[in-house]
Amino acid sequence: MSVYPTREIRSALLRKGFRQDNTHHHMYWLYIRRRRERIVTRVSHSIREYGASLLAAVAKEMSLRRQELDSFLNCKMGYEDYLALLNERGTIKL
Repeated sequence: MSVYPTREIRSALLRKGFRQDNTHHHMYWLYIRRRRERIVTRVSHSIREYGASLLAAVAKEMSLRRQELDSFLNCKMGYEDYLALLNERGTIKL
């Protein structure tokens, strides 16, 4: 069972095409060529670590399976890999 510190999740999102929008929660929107896509995930500012249930929610918001989110957060899946996967699944069009 994986547990990730919130700061590592934020860092991975920012490195891989997401931009932060501060509202009630920290919202991270995926951008492709300066265009905001419909992929968005929320990261709480009050939780220090994300466990299984919160990671499953983040994976769903990002259109990933739970194991794929681990690859994304552990830098095994890069920005281009993520976009290719979303394109293959029909979530975005490149």
